[in-house]
Amino acid sequence: MAFSLFCLFEACILLFNTLAILNPRYFLKKYKLDSLEGIDGYSNPMKKQLAFLLYAARTYGRIPLIFANSSIILLELLLG
Repeated sequence: MAFSLFCLFEACILLFNTLAILNPRYFLKKYKLDSLEGIDGYSNPMKKQLAFLLYAARTYGRIPLIFANSSIILLELLLG
């Protein structure tokens, strides 16, 4: 049971890592998700929410990701 919960936690952290490292100038500019100002919320609300999610993952998620990644690394080193 604990092994599967750990794998689920690890998968969530890896997914959050992928959201946090997307480069807005190169990757997100193709889809016009690089800034929150250029998106009209009335015509496409899902696009605006996705852009805000990516922005929040990049800005607010850095410090918690450092602790989560280091804890996963330590657990993998200790438990194998």
